[in-house]
Amino acid sequence: MGAKAIAEALKINQSVKLIQLEFNSNIGVEGAKALAEMLKINETLEHLTLYGCDFTDAGIKVLFEAVHENHFLTHLWVLEEQPKEIEEKLQQNVNRIAARKIAKKELVCTLLAYEHHAFELAQAKLAKAQEEKKEEKKNEGKGDEEKKTQEEKPVQVRPEAPQNIHKHFYYGELNESNLFSVVDEILCGRVSRKR
Repeated sequence: MGAKAIAEALKINQSVKLIQLEFNSNIGVEGAKALAEMLKINETLEHLTLYGCDFTDAGIKVLFEAVHENHFLTHLWVLEEQPKEIEEKLQQNVNRIAARKIAKKELVCTLLAYEHHAFELAQAKLAKAQEEKKEEKKNEGKGDEEKKTQEEKPVQVRPEAPQNIHKHFYYGELNESNLFSVVDEILCGRVSRKR
């Protein structure tokens, strides 16, 4: 598989984090350009090794320019001694990813706390509604024994979701399979936190 084909596949990649193509002299400038275009949109790849591929200066230039538009790549090996600005950009990505992981953990904890609080609110409102219904029937003074012994249907109460929490989490739709993916969407700003 050539570099162009690999680059095209990585544009939609959501799982591959490491690619090693070192000492591959067949990549050429066009292959470098294809990889550069991939780096501009890929949000998963973290390690890319291209050392010893005999890129021309033009190929190296487009690759390094693409690195400045990528916020997820943390390791890139193209030259024995790479420009300081490239190493600094890669370190920025490392720091950004670390901060994002911390933010994700904090957000998950917050969402779980809100969900627990929502359950407690729902239970309290349900108990209050049932008590009010009993009191209302008592005040009506109904003497029908059959109606008194009839099983009461529980009142379904759905509390309002807080404005800063997405209803997907608040209403019990939170589970292990969707938790982190939706948290990612919130952190990336792709979904609203409001109802």
